[in-house]
Amino acid sequence: MNRVVVAPFAVIVLTSSCAVFRAESPAAAPEVHASSRPAGSAKQRAKRTAPKGQRKVGDFFVHRFSGTALETPLVLTEEVVGQEDAVWIIDYALTEGEDSSKLQVYLDAKTERPIRVLGVEDGQEVELPLEAYDALLERTAFAADVNDGLIDASTGTCMVGPDELDCETKNYRVFIGDEEAKLSVTDSKRFSGRDIAGEITAPDGTVIYRAELIEAGSSGNSKGSVAAR
Repeated sequence: MNRVVVAPFAVIVLTSSCAVFRAESPAAAPEVHASSRPAGSAKQRAKRTAPKGQRKVGDFFVHRFSGTALETPLVLTEEVVGQEDAVWIIDYALTEGEDSSKLQVYLDAKTERPIRVLGVEDGQEVELPLEAYDALLERTAFAADVNDGLIDASTGTCMVGPDELDCETKNYRVFIGDEEAKLSVTDSKRFSGRDIAGEITAPDGTVIYRAELIEAGSSGNSKGSVAAR
């Protein structure tokens, strides 16, 4: 059996404003993704993109990550707390059990890349290397190795918090190493550019990896820096 290796094809894309489970067909993947890692590596990154122009101060999103690929379920909260000219200021909080990591990230609105990262040490706000942002997001990442393409697609409804949305789910045949699995990705026009859910399951139904948007909204006002929270 010939399989098409896509690099990368199914990975959580965590950016300044989204956690997106990308799963493009082999033909479309090179147009969407970029990676400096070898094709087929188990931990790959996708090109970091975000729905530009759709943010506003006060927007918040809560994503949950679970499955056998993770030792402990993770919850990532992000909130747009400010804007300075062409720079967004976004607070991130990643919770793992009783532990929580917080960053405040200044992102270039055009490139979606961090230009400043702040953290908290001993109760004081401190400057951190820009790599701290990538390291935080990498903790939520998981990718399959091979994409054999789209199996089918269906439409229906899905829930984000109390809201019922019209959604589309696409299913893909994938491989993790030599083991076959299924990747399902759910999107809604309500959150264009941000996937509602992504899941990789084994043939026996075991959830290997799941990412879910469990809450979204707007606080209507900005908050202070990470150090003050």
